Amino acid sequence: MKIQETNTKTNFNIFKILEKDDKELIHSGFIKYLLEYWADYFFKILFKENNEDYGEIELEKSHNRKRLDIFIKSKKNDKLIVIENKFKSFPNDEQLNTYDQILEEIYPNVAKKKYVICFDPDIISLQNSNWQMLSYTYLLSCIKGFIKNLKQITNDQLVFINHYINFLNDYVTFYGSIKYNIQNIFISNPREEDKFWMSLIYYIIRNEVDVYFREKNIIATYRVAPGTTTIPLLDIFPDHWQFKSIKFLIELQGNEIKFYTWTEDKKIILEIIDLAKRKSFEIDSKTLKYKTLTKKNIRSSYIYKEKMVFENNADLNEIIKYIKNYYNFIDSFLSDKNILKLIKKV
Repeated sequence: MKIQETNTKTNFNIFKILEKDDKELIHSGFIKYLLEYWADYFFKILFKENNEDYGEIELEKSHNRKRLDIFIKSKKNDKLIVIENKFKSFPNDEQLNTYDQILEEIYPNVAKKKYVICFDPDIISLQNSNWQMLSYTYLLSCIKGFIKNLKQITNDQLVFINHYINFLNDYVTFYGSIKYNIQNIFISNPREEDKFWMSLIYYIIRNEVDVYFREKNIIATYRVAPGTTTIPLLDIFPDHWQFKSIKFLIELQGNEIKFYTWTEDKKIILEIIDLAKRKSFEIDSKTLKYKTLTKKNIRSSYIYKEKMVFENNADLNEIIKYIKNYYNFIDSFLSDKNILKLIKKV
């Protein structure tokens, strides 16, 4: 039975109707469904393994307070397969290294196959080479190939699988389009679906900035906050910008990029803003805005912010280059002797 035979003219999709299409656990659950019902095909095509060697497929397997999305151990306890679904983010070295350490401590003499499924393995720059990268495009092609050649399947199963194929295809296609039209994502008033993509792109930026920092021997920490704010944000904290009583960071939120500080000392903030204004002639931006402080107590504040403006068909490389240049400008500013004198006062 061919895929198109179950297609209808409506847009009804069980995953989208239940608003479960962007939940990583749903993807893990569906992969488990495929591995359990058609184990011979999917174990071979995804892992190049014989399914008869393996036992129960577990979801959200907890180890040392860390959860692995899909965990499959062999019947002889000599092999295991681990899968991390990164539908809403991208992997990074810190996370994968933590998983490696946990797995090695608990299963020291077990052969391990470890996989990450994400939208775009080619864009990831990782030092960790212990994990094999699979794309959702590849997963989609495996499922389509399976359906095309399958003879024994119920109509209910076919409808269910086609619903997954259709909604995953929409996501894969849209991701392919925004890679080269990034200006369509970084907007001031994003819709709910825009927020999903904005957060996803933040994880790519986080990883690429980290690669750039490592090349310059710079240590940094990051925070992507997709759900705790009205508009998703990415915070970048270079370690050498963190002082005893004042911290500096770069914050991306919507179509804005901000030079930000964490301190309750309003006097210091005002002096930093004043020094920043003296250097404003070096900033080529028509949207530059400095913070105006009120009498209200604060714990943090931006020094200045500006809108990120891109031409049509701007790609990911363009925004990453933009952020690198932004970092270099602020780093030079924070290295100024007058700024360093102020920081010592705090």
